[in-house]
Amino acid sequence: MVTGIIGAKEGEVRFEDLKPQAIVRGVLPDCTVTVVNVQWIGPDVLELTYKDPTGRVGNVLLYRDDEPRLELVEEGRPWSFDGGRGDNWGGLAHQGAPGPRRPAVVSGMIR
Repeated sequence: MVTGIIGAKEGEVRFEDLKPQAIVRGVLPDCTVTVVNVQWIGPDVLELTYKDPTGRVGNVLLYRDDEPRLELVEEGRPWSFDGGRGDNWGGLAHQGAPGPRRPAVVSGMIR
């Protein structure tokens, strides 16, 4: 159920509800997808980057006319502290996580 959206009916999805990590039905004909990124192209068009259940990444342009066929299965989070892979390559994971050591560079000198 979507709440807090003026004019939205129960179960109705608005583009504004699509956030990373949201699980959505109706983007692909036979399965749900997980939202990776939403890039607005204008007030009525967005480019949705998603991952299907097999892990394959895809993207599609969605128009306001597409909203009625979409169903929000699970809401996404506007942010997270997941930290990515946990190996110094993503998010906050580099803080104290084990991984390859890199020399600190200060003013062009290696310490």
